Amino acid sequence: MLEQKVFEDIAERTGGGLWICVTGPVRTGKSALIGCLARALVLPHAEESAGRACAEALPPTGEGRTVRTLSPVNVPEEAVQIPLAGGGELGVRFTECVGFPADGAEFGEEGAPQVVLPFSGGLPFGQAADALARRTGNAALLVTSDGSVTQLAREALAAAEEGAVRALRAAEKPFVILVNSRAPRGEACGQVCAALAERYGVPALPFDCEKAGEEEISELFERLLFEFPVTRIDFDLPGWLCTLPEDSPAVAEALGSIRAVCEKIVRLGDCALVERMFEGSDRFASPASGELFPGSGRARYAVSAREGTFYKVLGEACGAEIADDVQLMAYMRSLGKAKAFYDKFASALRAADESGYGVVLPGEEDLSLEPPEAIRQGGRSALRLKARAGSYHLIRVEVESEAVPVIGDAARSEEIVRGMLEQYEKDADGLWNTELFGRTFKDMVREGLDMRAGSMPEEVRKKMRRTIRRIVNEGRGGVICILL
Repeated sequence: MLEQKVFEDIAERTGGGLWICVTGPVRTGKSALIGCLARALVLPHAEESAGRACAEALPPTGEGRTVRTLSPVNVPEEAVQIPLAGGGELGVRFTECVGFPADGAEFGEEGAPQVVLPFSGGLPFGQAADALARRTGNAALLVTSDGSVTQLAREALAAAEEGAVRALRAAEKPFVILVNSRAPRGEACGQVCAALAERYGVPALPFDCEKAGEEEISELFERLLFEFPVTRIDFDLPGWLCTLPEDSPAVAEALGSIRAVCEKIVRLGDCALVERMFEGSDRFASPASGELFPGSGRARYAVSAREGTFYKVLGEACGAEIADDVQLMAYMRSLGKAKAFYDKFASALRAADESGYGVVLPGEEDLSLEPPEAIRQGGRSALRLKARAGSYHLIRVEVESEAVPVIGDAARSEEIVRGMLEQYEKDADGLWNTELFGRTFKDMVREGLDMRAGSMPEEVRKKMRRTIRRIVNEGRGGVICILL
């Protein structure tokens, strides 16, 4: 039984109408193929009158070198609707094009005739074959032979095959090659198929155009379906990978491999390349299989990481060694403590960055409660309750540094300075990265900033701390005089 799912997908892909162009070298069995396919697909579903007309329209077949098809033949004239198991219909028709001339083929005493086409005037036979291959149908079957079905030698067909392939590719038409043979399972036919597939990059199937059964016909249409172009490929990446920046080595490898393989994929059958795209990768495993949707031309693959990749990438991102769940748990605990400590200072750091001054208010855990003390105030008794707590006062100080390199004598230095100013206008970073005596100007001012930022003496720091404490605890808006 013919595979219904294949024809349902073809119906979806072609919008319900499959018009097959049957082309190739002359005298290779195109007429026999159309008869075989029509009897399997079209005649069982045609109405009685249409079936008789279709049967009468089948092109004649025969042996020998004489070319019999001298004009294109449509079978049937109008597409026959084939009901599909999943609902809907697929309209099918075939057109046998005049073949591409081959060495040794005979046209009779008058030679190859002019061929009148519906879309042009009379054309020489070879040009007509090319025009029909380009302009007929929305898919094609290129029929050739291993030399066993006619008196034409296998070598005589090569130029005609190349011409047919060139015409179909120019039309961007999906097609497969059928190698007609009396012994389709024989070694000789298999070698011809392998050579044609390698040369033209399309499936080449062994086929007996007169005796092919439903299994061979189903395989033929399945392979033809996979020659239609891909419309979209979806890749499901590990969720954790999507949280990393695009310049991460792991992300760069995954995206780079996906882009590289997608550049090679044109037809749905090319999607098999995805299953080898991570060969040799230490981080990712090539998808063993994916979901293909031939009816819409889409494919979907899940990308998975090799064992240990998650921990390795996590460790690289965190700057720590994380090799398993134990180390991950230990790291997360330490990270939780570090975050809690940072959260305590976060608002004060933001305030210091914005306004120059930030305060970390004491928390409940910072309170030190002292024992109560009875006191007298104005003849009355009272209870003094005292608490202490540390608070942090963050000050942002603008540190200044400068470098004043003096180069050359008076005249020469003026020229050098003018040149440097001109360079700054063109490339500010270039000037700062200019080296002098083994150090850049940026290094010079950076060293000065570091030196001044840490130059406050320890004794002065203590005085500053005491002063701020007194301002916080005792100040009421008065004037504070600091002597260092």
